[in-house]
Amino acid sequence: MSITCDAQTFQVKATTEPIGGEDGVRSFLGQSDEATNVIVVDGTMPRTRQEEVLMHELIHIAEPTMPEMMVRELGGRLYGALRQNGLLVANMMGKVQDGTLTKAETAAINKD
Repeated sequence: MSITCDAQTFQVKATTEPIGGEDGVRSFLGQSDEATNVIVVDGTMPRTRQEEVLMHELIHIAEPTMPEMMVRELGGRLYGALRQNGLLVANMMGKVQDGTLTKAETAAINKD
């Protein structure tokens, strides 16, 4: 699945292993070796949590200057409102079919 924002295309991918890390990161924005913007979501999480972190990353894309604390607050509230009204981003997660990434592949993208 890809998302276009401000003339940039972002591919959405899921992992087959936990992204993890010391800070417990469950998703990130990065560059793949094909020089494509990538949103990587930890595919080992429950589906609802995957949807929530995808929403978080979409807010980062839409407004890159917004402080992390505000993104976290807005993402949680927006996801809650969408879920309550039956407008889940589940449809978007269901379209993630660009392949899955192992932890090593995820780390390589994050390093770049």
